[in-house]
Amino acid sequence: MLDALALLMIFIGVAFSIYQLYDIYYDQNFGDDELIARGDVPDMEALAQLAAGADDDAFRHAIRSTFGENVDEGVIRRVLASESRQACAEPLLRRGHRIVFDGGLRVRHLPFWETRPPRHSFRATLLLLILGCCLAVLFMGGLSIYTIAYPLSAAWLSWANVPWILMVVIYGLIALTHLLARLDKYLHDLHELGRLDEPPARDAPLHPKAP
Repeated sequence: MLDALALLMIFIGVAFSIYQLYDIYYDQNFGDDELIARGDVPDMEALAQLAAGADDDAFRHAIRSTFGENVDEGVIRRVLASESRQACAEPLLRRGHRIVFDGGLRVRHLPFWETRPPRHSFRATLLLLILGCCLAVLFMGGLSIYTIAYPLSAAWLSWANVPWILMVVIYGLIALTHLLARLDKYLHDLHELGRLDEPPARDAPLHPKAP
């Protein structure tokens, strides 16, 4: 009876893992666009017009009511001065309280730990790890069915014959996938905001010198 319950939990875990992979992929590719379409992100154009006005107190009140009391005004002004200000709205809404502008954009991960935003995107690498976790869950689910009829005889694989152990491994992989997805969103937001601090590209000479 207990083994049957473990197999049921394994089936639920496999189904959830597949949905989890779909949900992560959808959120990475369409999540912010969906929020913008619903109007759940700040209107950065309106804030840019307010920043260009003479009423600094109204601007400060607007950004604090939108992004929180701890947001750095210098970061907001830099975002509003960029052409990609609306694309930065959602990352800024999520991570604005962690960004400070002190001679350059920096991220306050903890009260005692600050770094510069990541210069490179880790999204592809993390997505591969997430996909690997999902495939491992599918393998464990298949293994739980296989070992019912054909138990593994090798001593070092004897754990695979116990459905409860496979269930724990599967839900551990699901938890790891969740953590990787949260890390991906965190690093991606910081990477998007960090692009505001990239130095402008130098213009190439129009007429190269003759040899």
